[in-house]
Amino acid sequence: MPNYSKTTVKSLFQWLLLLVLIRSVGEHLATMEQVHVVTGGFYGVGEIVGRSYHEKRCQMGQPSHIWHVLPVRDNQVCHLAAAL
Repeated sequence: MPNYSKTTVKSLFQWLLLLVLIRSVGEHLATMEQVHVVTGGFYGVGEIVGRSYHEKRCQMGQPSHIWHVLPVRDNQVCHLAAAL
């Protein structure tokens, strides 16, 4: 059995608690009338909220209104930011 430090165990425990909290946000949003979800479309919190929202709506037999908005990088804006 691996020997994990207390810090590693604490971090893992905190991540698991956060995961439960994030999933519950998506599930709660799914139970509300006229709620549509928009995420940033990346892995992490947005994906977890969106997925849990969608799964709960499907369980309820309701349509899932979710959009993932993926950004497009503007090279001019990137050059301006690098100049600062």
